[in-house]
Amino acid sequence: MTKHEIEYIENILKAMENSQDFTADYTFNDFKEDEKTQYAVEWALKMIGEMSRIITEETKSKYPDIPWNELENLGDILTNYHKTDLHLIWNTVQKDIPPLIPEFRRILSNIQ
Repeated sequence: MTKHEIEYIENILKAMENSQDFTADYTFNDFKEDEKTQYAVEWALKMIGEMSRIITEETKSKYPDIPWNELENLGDILTNYHKTDLHLIWNTVQKDIPPLIPEFRRILSNIQ
């Protein structure tokens, strides 16, 4: 794994952690009413998608439990016809991202 790829993995993890921090102690209604948080979370998820696309197939094959294709498509899925789907963003942050955080920490611990 190259130095740049390690940085991408670190950035993916940071974006995942940020998405959790941004929505900590929020309900969906809180999130729905807070446009700044919506924007921050959407940006974090789009960064996860963009960085995931850059990870090499060789690295991805070493971590088959990570849904790389889904991560790569995050930005595209979350915005449909230029309209943001807040329910989908919320569910992604609340259900899909948390189990991935330890997986990305494991990747980093394996290479350090």
